Amino acid sequence: MKVGDLVRVSNAGFSAIGFIREAHAKTNLEAYWVYYLNVIQGVKLSNNNEGLWTKEYITAIKETT
Repeated sequence: MKVGDLVRVSNAGFSAIGFIREAHAKTNLEAYWVYYLNVIQGVKLSNNNEGLWTKEYITAIKETT
């Protein structure tokens, strides 16, 4: 995964569509800051438009042409 990829994130009843804003370099885990474009399920906290997600909770959305 790389910056700009369109992804779906999901865990514990929360699901959102967004894009990878940047890789998180402060841990040994493969984690990414994801900016949410739309929350599909769950509660979006006010003014919380992004979240830190590890690779196992991120699914890439493939482009189709």
